[in-house]
Amino acid sequence: MVLTPFGFWLIENEYSSIPAAKVRAIRAPAVDHNTTTPDPLLTAEEVRQLLSGCRTVRNRAIIAVRYETGTRVGEVTRLRWRDVEFDAYGIRVPIHDTREGQIRYARCTWAREMRAA
Repeated sequence: MVLTPFGFWLIENEYSSIPAAKVRAIRAPAVDHNTTTPDPLLTAEEVRQLLSGCRTVRNRAIIAVRYETGTRVGEVTRLRWRDVEFDAYGIRVPIHDTREGQIRYARCTWAREMRAA
């Protein structure tokens, strides 16, 4: 962090009367890595354009599942047909998160209409 060395420089050069203990206590605010603002996300129309440009059903399925579940590429490539559950609400997909060592479940409702394609 840049503020701490700068604070000590100010004190050493007598530009500041802030106690050194207060400068040492300066901490960067925590960064929320789990939240994505809506700005960088694709719109539904942009996803439809991507899907219409796909030449294979496989590629269409990968894009649709990634869009709806927010999975990483590796998480999608580890999916197997035997893991996917179809029901009245859509598709239930187990996501194996190797970073956290957990399994979470995501529901695909928008991609359901493509399963017959």
